[in-house]
This record gives sequence, C-alpha cells and structure tokens, in this order.
Amino acid sequence: MAHIEAHLSRIVKQETEMTVLQWINSSCIKHAKQLLRYTRMNMSEIAFDLHFTSAEYFRYFFRRETGMSQMEFRQQSIN
Repeated sequence: MAHIEAHLSRIVKQETEMTVLQWINSSCIKHAKQLLRYTRMNMSEIAFDLHFTSAEYFRYFFRRETGMSQMEFRQQSIN
C-alpha cells in the first residue's frame, strides 16, 4: 500500500506542483466556493456536503485557506 501512496504522491506533485494534501484542500475550497457562489446553502449544509466533522471546523478551514470568512466570500461574489 505504501508503494501505491508514494506513486500517487509523485503523480500529483508532477501534475499539479502540489502535495496530495494541498491538492485535496484546494479541491475542497474550489467546491466550497462554487456552493457559496451558486447556491443558497447555509454554512452547516456546505460543511456537511463537504464531509467536515463540524461547521465550526469548516469555518476555521475556509478562513485559513482563503483569508476570509464564508460570508465575506459570498458577499464579494455577489458584487
């Protein structure tokens, strides 16, 4: 199994210039931004949809990755 994980890590790094964790986080943020931009889902629903264990952690994660809250992002997307 470790061989497969190492191979996957190499492929992701070659194709994206990101680690697997960075790529997963980036993909998650892209999906969260789409949901915030194009749906009326609330933060708890988005956190659940993205398989976060809690809405609080999702809020922390989103701010850490984007530098803004989900509400700030949603407002910015409207304008």
